[in-house]
Amino acid sequence: MSSEKVTPISAALTDKPADESRPWLPSWPYDFRPKGTWYLYERKDEEQELQLANFSALIVEEVVLDDGQEQRLRYAVTGQHDGIELPRIALSCEEFERMAWPAKFWGGRCIVWPGNAIRDRLRHAIQHESHRRAKVPRRTVYQHTGWREINGQWAYLSAGTVIGAGGAIEGIQTDLGPELSAYTLPAPSADDGERRAAAQASFDSAHVVGDRVAIPLIAMVYLAPLADGLGTDFALWLEGPSRSQKSTLAALMLAHFGAEIDRTKLTANFTDTANAIEAKLFALKDALTVIDDYAPQPSKQGQHDLDRTVTRIVRNVGNRAGRGRLHADCSLRREKAPRGLCLMTAEQWPTGESIVARLFGVTVSPGEANLKKLTTSQAAGVSGLLSRAMADYIQSLAADLAGAISQARDLWKRYRDMGLREALSGRSPEQLAYLMVGYRFALNCWHRAGVLSDSEVERRRKVAWQVLTQLAGDHERRISTAMPAEIFRDTLADLLSAGVVHLLPVDGELPGDDKTRQRFQRYGWKGNEPSGRHIGWVKDENHGTPDEKREAYLLLAPTLQAINDALRNAESGINLRQDALIRQLRQKGFVAEGNTEERNGRTVERAAKAVKIQGSMKRVLVFFGNKLFGSMEG
Repeated sequence: MSSEKVTPISAALTDKPADESRPWLPSWPYDFRPKGTWYLYERKDEEQELQLANFSALIVEEVVLDDGQEQRLRYAVTGQHDGIELPRIALSCEEFERMAWPAKFWGGRCIVWPGNAIRDRLRHAIQHESHRRAKVPRRTVYQHTGWREINGQWAYLSAGTVIGAGGAIEGIQTDLGPELSAYTLPAPSADDGERRAAAQASFDSAHVVGDRVAIPLIAMVYLAPLADGLGTDFALWLEGPSRSQKSTLAALMLAHFGAEIDRTKLTANFTDTANAIEAKLFALKDALTVIDDYAPQPSKQGQHDLDRTVTRIVRNVGNRAGRGRLHADCSLRREKAPRGLCLMTAEQWPTGESIVARLFGVTVSPGEANLKKLTTSQAAGVSGLLSRAMADYIQSLAADLAGAISQARDLWKRYRDMGLREALSGRSPEQLAYLMVGYRFALNCWHRAGVLSDSEVERRRKVAWQVLTQLAGDHERRISTAMPAEIFRDTLADLLSAGVVHLLPVDGELPGDDKTRQRFQRYGWKGNEPSGRHIGWVKDENHGTPDEKREAYLLLAPTLQAINDALRNAESGINLRQDALIRQLRQKGFVAEGNTEERNGRTVERAAKAVKIQGSMKRVLVFFGNKLFGSMEG
């Protein structure tokens, strides 16, 4: 056996042998020396040793990374090579098991002797010696923002202060990574004076632009800490042209969650990968996320990629679902669903009825923001006043989080029912209710701090209801225009007006007088001649039939082809199968029912209807004239 003196990594390595009759063989099978790690064993009563590596290493800490859904373990490892301390490194369990990390992190000078058995023995040596010599400490690091129940009390996590009912909580560690490190809340206010100053700054930030924009924005800020508990399932879409200050306004709202956040440090951009955006939406639990800059792209492929990202993210937010993935063994991984609230800025509206329906739309125009007030509020954000207002608000929620969420749910149900009574439909009443809850909690926060009186709270609550109800109605009309049936009808009317397609009179009688020729322009005619592609006929008997009784008999295939060609040229389209499109046209009251027929003992309804036209039966889609030609005038 070599007489080389053992040099431990720490003083804890000076254990005594257990068997004095064989002093060369310690009670543990491994030996750490300046020249490496050795395995000691006995064979036929003779001492044996096997070198495993030319360095020694110990696990000095175990770190549990907790993202609120899964826990992953990492090891902190230190080592020595030739008597020189090696830098501390962090390894996942998988990295540690593979034993490829010595050369990766410590360089080629750290050599593991060849052979899989040697690697397994070295791994065992490091684990065995680490836990034999001392108790390896373990700590938890949280990798998300928002509420967690820790040691029996509710705590709101941020990259800075962790806040509970009593204020800042010591001893809880978070790590959001460098990209989200700006989500740093300060300690709550120390006294009523500080609390009022912070609340006043937050109140002022909600008045740098008109109520139509400011109310939904500040509502999102105060709704965000309740987002996961309430199950919010929409995003606010802030639309406006370039130079309308939409990104700046979004950054001002986001400054409530971190003093370092400004227009250049928003959470994400729509040009980021969808996976990166999903990861941030998952990590930012009970916080506000801003995804910036949905803008027209210079290339068709670039626009397609951007739209695909927008569609995926909006669906995830609207469905509170993540993208399904598999582990390497093909078992399902848990979805990384959004857990906060999302504000998106854009220069245009996305396409698709189902996408627009998952949004609450707000439009901002150039010049709407008061630049003097905006500058003052931005300074309040940089100084930390806005983030301290959020810290104060969160502390008040922590005192009775369950009660706050219960109160918010009751308010939400009340406002949703009120929205239904306003004849809102679809998701609009729910979205309206969520925003009213957020604004009510903002008013309560400002009122408690002494910024608003009782009467002012009531007045502003009524104003908010009027503003948000009007915005909800405007957005419902926006959703309606994004419906495939509406797109079909409007595109068809445009093609007829432009003479790209035409309808022939069902009775075969050509227009004769000027008044009739003028009306026939709606059917794709120019003078006495039809223009463009023939797609069907129109019931205009004696050229005096009112729109209520007029009908267009459309040949389905050429009509759909003409509409799809036109939409493709405009880089859009009707993303709906033919049967679903016909069903939606009927639901909107645009077209008549088709014929029914018996198939295999079942009654089946066809899309088209058999109509006798100029002596022969044609299968056509019957479009009501008042819905088609009336829209051409409206």
